[in-house]
Amino acid sequence: VSYASGDFTIADTTRQHLESSGWRCWIAPRDINTAGLPYTEAIPRALQQVRAVVVILSPSANLSVHIPRELDIALARKLPIFPLRLFDLLPAGQLEYLLRTCQWLDVFGRDYGDAMTELEQRLRNLDG
Repeated sequence: VSYASGDFTIADTTRQHLESSGWRCWIAPRDINTAGLPYTEAIPRALQQVRAVVVILSPSANLSVHIPRELDIALARKLPIFPLRLFDLLPAGQLEYLLRTCQWLDVFGRDYGDAMTELEQRLRNLDG
């Protein structure tokens, strides 16, 4: 789960929901601390081991310098990216370019649980 630090609460709630449904998730700082590596090593290593990236898209994400780096690595590794839009906003800056071919999942204006159900379905579709 990729997120701006200001969005940790919703990122962690998303992680908790996915894990309670049987999905194994990687999220900082929880999983960085287990490896004992600095962020600059732990995140690229994690992106070698995951099957997809869920990114929390918000005003904070649009200002983040780290999310674009993470997504750039994910795209280079041909990982599916699932942007969760918390607000009715477009990706800006580097995210506009990096997320241009991704299908967004809108969380705003709807029940959070319904959005999570849709996210799980999209993740299940990775298995064909």
